[in-house]
Amino acid sequence: MTPRILLLLGLMLLGAVPQSNADDDAQRPTSPPLTRSPNSPDFMLRAPRGWLSVGGSMVYPRADGDIFTFFNNHLTLAPSDFRSAAAVLEVGVTLAPHVDIVTGVEGGRRRVGSEYRDFVFANRDPIQQETRLTTANMTVGMRYLPLGRGRRLSQFVFVPRRVSPFVGAGLNVGHYRLSQSGQFVDVEDRSIFRSFLRSSGWGTGSYLQGGADLQIWRGLYLKVDGKYTWVRSSLTDDFVGFDGINLSGFRTTTGLSVMF
Repeated sequence: MTPRILLLLGLMLLGAVPQSNADDDAQRPTSPPLTRSPNSPDFMLRAPRGWLSVGGSMVYPRADGDIFTFFNNHLTLAPSDFRSAAAVLEVGVTLAPHVDIVTGVEGGRRRVGSEYRDFVFANRDPIQQETRLTTANMTVGMRYLPLGRGRRLSQFVFVPRRVSPFVGAGLNVGHYRLSQSGQFVDVEDRSIFRSFLRSSGWGTGSYLQGGADLQIWRGLYLKVDGKYTWVRSSLTDDFVGFDGINLSGFRTTTGLSVMF
């Protein structure tokens, strides 16, 4: 093979060699650094300063004491008959990363029919009445979040926790209205009469609670909790002879919370 042919083959091989990685890197456009999208559902510009929650409760009253014992013994009423649904509104203000101060109101009503267990009319018809119990509770207390609400990444970036458990305690002011209408038996002469009995009053007590906030989207949360309240109040003259009314009980609450 002649030297001229060898030279031509060498030039062809050099032309076929790919450009170096350094040249590729120099020509390839650089990608922008990865950043957290401001539309990300777990991204907030700052830590929440407060929250508003609206929900519903299922109330399980103790329904004990003289008045409820009388209802249970003489009328076809049981403690479970006074379980009721209630509406709940709460507002919280953040005092520290792990501490909120909370105020709330709750209101519910229960109406149930009954009759005497041991007495009937001469024609064997039942002696019937209707009982109504309306309750309202106003609370103020503290809530502690052991894991906090989230973490701050920078001055303008706060990543909330998806699950934020909490415990709380505080004071409770309760109001009630109890009424009965229908037919009643006189305990002395066993006569039957119609009447409308009512009583209302206020009571103070305390409460304990525990639950969690579950993030749905950004500052929107599902709040679930359980609370036990202790409240007693007196009865008015229509229910003379009873030692008061016990409004204590347990309730479970589910609602939506908006952080702001």
